Amino acid sequence: MKRSAKHTTLRRLSFIEKREILRRFALRARGEKFEIRLRALRDTDREKIREVLEDVKAFTPEEISVALSLVDETFNGSMPYCFLVAADEHDTVLGYICYGQVPMTSGTWDIYWIAVAKRFQRGHIGSLLLRGAEDEIRAQHGRLILIETSAKPSYRSTRKFYEKMGYHVNARIAQFYSERDDKLIYTKYFTS
Repeated sequence: MKRSAKHTTLRRLSFIEKREILRRFALRARGEKFEIRLRALRDTDREKIREVLEDVKAFTPEEISVALSLVDETFNGSMPYCFLVAADEHDTVLGYICYGQVPMTSGTWDIYWIAVAKRFQRGHIGSLLLRGAEDEIRAQHGRLILIETSAKPSYRSTRKFYEKMGYHVNARIAQFYSERDDKLIYTKYFTS
């Protein structure tokens, strides 16, 4: 029996939603103490994710549109992307990560987007999101994660974050995004 894309999406979401609150963390950022929950994406999160992407001020309107299209495709069933959302005790979205298995591979996954609201950056939320995605990928027998990013100087802190999280540059494609903007492909392998 052939499964529809919508069924696959719901199956993947339910894998995460079995543990609606994957983890709770008490964090301190800028002298403020708060509780963070990692949870599955909800259909009411689209606008909140847009606000986070705009708040970061690193993404162009076109990039924000692409990021939001992944949310839309997940809920309309056309593509089975996986999401984790970091929310506070009032369910305010502070950040999110979007990832998915690479078609026609055995255990290879892509991290498509990760963003944390400016006010909460450097507060370990990005680390919690990436580790949460890594845990879910391992649970799905993932063996390799790829993250693509820009080599522009403005992405330096992003690259340092990936390196701190154990990712290594595996490839560089010159002039990929534009004449002065190379693409870097970071990888992380999991051992059995």
